[in-house]
Amino acid sequence: MFQVCSIWLRAEPQIGIQHSFPYSRQKVTLLAPKPQPLPRALLLYLPLQFWTWIILLSTLLSFGLMLKGTTRLLQYFNYYQNVQHCFLDACRILLLSSPPRLPQPTALRYLLIAWAFFSLLTTTVYSSGFTSLLTSPLYSDPINTIQDLLDQNIQWGDQSLDFNDLIEKSDNYKLIKFGQKFKREILPEDREKRITQRNYAIFCKVFSKSFVTESEKLSPKAREILRVIEEPVFLFYIGIGLRENSPYKSYFDSTILRLEQAGLTDFWQHFTIYSLGYHYMSDFFNLQNEIHRQPLTLNSLQGAFCLLVIGLIIAGFTFICEILLKHFA
Repeated sequence: MFQVCSIWLRAEPQIGIQHSFPYSRQKVTLLAPKPQPLPRALLLYLPLQFWTWIILLSTLLSFGLMLKGTTRLLQYFNYYQNVQHCFLDACRILLLSSPPRLPQPTALRYLLIAWAFFSLLTTTVYSSGFTSLLTSPLYSDPINTIQDLLDQNIQWGDQSLDFNDLIEKSDNYKLIKFGQKFKREILPEDREKRITQRNYAIFCKVFSKSFVTESEKLSPKAREILRVIEEPVFLFYIGIGLRENSPYKSYFDSTILRLEQAGLTDFWQHFTIYSLGYHYMSDFFNLQNEIHRQPLTLNSLQGAFCLLVIGLIIAGFTFICEILLKHFA
């Protein structure tokens, strides 16, 4: 009689058992939260990087001071003697609006024309980036490695302590550090609640790049949140266990090798998995969920309204300060 069962190939030799050539590989990794779309309010400054904004603001201040210094040398033009006028006109041109008046000195005209070309290019780049973000929104950083799990402070848990023992025996210090974020699941529904908080990962076994264990009992809502990270935590090879010095070992090794080279083992594994109805498991390997294109809504302009509110607050504060200064003066 011939029997086939699931056998783990371990580093420690098993007494009385001989393994055949492995016909598949099983990767133990983690199901972690997928990247999430960034809030619409952040679209206001995302078209440019942080240091680009700093350099742009510095350039604006420098140009205002340059305009002030150039006007100071030209004694017969007094409009830009006020530094407030310099900065306001620089901002007007940067927003593609014309200044209230064009100075008579030629030097100031050339200076403003150069700033106008710079503003045109800068505003075009910003507008293009903002338009692309409205159509293809940005997502948070994906989780692909154990280091990403640590950076995003992702916790993990399980009802058993099997993986804790494997982590303690590992020589990967990042994995050991991540193992300290363990939070045991007391009730079966604890896993579902923690996953929906988008700050929780679970261990799983990936078989034949299409079958993911520990996902069969999850709800469709929880499945949409998780994805398989790229970095493998543990690797195991799957083969057939035979008794020691079995005469069938060479036969099994040659047969498995021929089937693997012909691609039949992968075909049979995928066919079996899909026959069981586990079509949803392929979504665990997608970086993000499918985006359903919708018309732009008021939420898409959330950043613009936030900027308007900030401007009104600054204008109101300045208005109150001017009244108080005029009253006490």
